[in-house]
Amino acid sequence: MGLKDALRPVFLFKIIEFILALTILLVFTLGDAELWGRTIEKHNLGVFTSIGFFFIIVVLMIGIIVGERPKYQWVLFNLCGFLLYIASGSCAIELYNDYKKPFNLMSAKHAGLSMGAFAILNSLAFLVDTVYCAAHLFNSED
Repeated sequence: MGLKDALRPVFLFKIIEFILALTILLVFTLGDAELWGRTIEKHNLGVFTSIGFFFIIVVLMIGIIVGERPKYQWVLFNLCGFLLYIASGSCAIELYNDYKKPFNLMSAKHAGLSMGAFAILNSLAFLVDTVYCAAHLFNSED
């Protein structure tokens, strides 16, 4: 990988998405936030999004490093990342916003709200990445 590939906007977007996804994954696995939603479906959505898209981002970064430029695939993955992260973040915020536990378990509420907030921030990063990739879909130079 040359310096030119590392400074491409697509790779820089992936670095931001990777950092946010890693933060979400660490809060979910190491923090006190145990659930993503009130139902098993919402929880499974959050688990799939946090773990699955972490690995998808890593694979896409490796592809960019080796010089791959699958334009349609990037747009589809980014669009799915936007939709899944905003849905997961909304489910987590919905759950932990009304979290009623004893005072000593309030760290779970803070961890859950931060997990949801980071998920929504990551969805916005995916949205910007989607718009950028869609705008440059037919440009052969970038």
